[in-house]
Amino acid sequence: MIVIVWFFATPMPIMTVISVCIALLAYKFQKNEKRKDKAYQIADRYSKNLIPRARFISCILKDIGIDNYIKTFQDGMIRFDNYELTKLLNENCFCEFKKCLEKINIKNVKIAVLKSGFNINSFFGYNIIDERSYISENNLYPVILEKILYNFLNEVESLCVLLRYNIADEKIIYQPLHLIFLGNIKYWYYFISKDNYLNGDRYYDNLIWLYNKWNKRKNKQIKKGNTKSIAYRGKKL
Repeated sequence: MIVIVWFFATPMPIMTVISVCIALLAYKFQKNEKRKDKAYQIADRYSKNLIPRARFISCILKDIGIDNYIKTFQDGMIRFDNYELTKLLNENCFCEFKKCLEKINIKNVKIAVLKSGFNINSFFGYNIIDERSYISENNLYPVILEKILYNFLNEVESLCVLLRYNIADEKIIYQPLHLIFLGNIKYWYYFISKDNYLNGDRYYDNLIWLYNKWNKRKNKQIKKGNTKSIAYRGKKL
C-alpha cells in the first residue's frame, strides 16, 4: 500500500503514465488516419482505373446475351466455387454459356470500348481492334476478354486484401463503391467460380469475402430503409 501511494505521489511515474497514454492515443489516431487515407486511395484507384475496365467487361457480356444466364445464378452466389456454379447452371446452360463466350468478336469489343471509355489499345500497347490484325483475322477476342478480366480480378483482389485485414478502412469504401462492386460481380461470377473447387484453396478468396460482407450489409440496409450516403473528400456521393 505504501509503495502504491509513493508511486502516485512522485511526479516522475505519473508523468510517465500520462506520456504513455498520450503516445498510445496519438498512435491510434495516426493508425486510423492512415487507414482512412488508404481507403481514399483505393476509392480513387478503383474509380479511375478499374471502373472503365469493369464497364468494358459487363458491356461485352451483356452484348452477347449473358444476362439471360446471370438471372439463374445471381441470387445464389455465396461460395463462388465450381460445385455451386454447376448447381446454379444446369449442364445445358453451362454449355450454352461457354458457347456465348466463344461468339465475342471485334464488333462487340468496339461497342464496349465506346460505351466504357476503356482504352484497350493502351492496355495492350498496340492496336487490338484493327480489323487487319492477326487477332481480328483469327477472332481471338474471347481470349483477349479473359486476359483483361483476370488482370482486372487480380487488381481487385489485391485491394480486397487491404480491406479484409484492416489496412484500409472498409467502411469508408463501402458507401461510394458498394453498388458498383455488387452490381458488376455477377459478370465475374462464372470466371471466378469455374476454377474453384470445393475442398481446395479458392482463387479470389478476399474478393469473395468482401462480396458476402457487403451484400449482407446492403440487404440489412434495404430492410431498415437506410439510404444514407456519406461524404467522400468533402463531396457527397
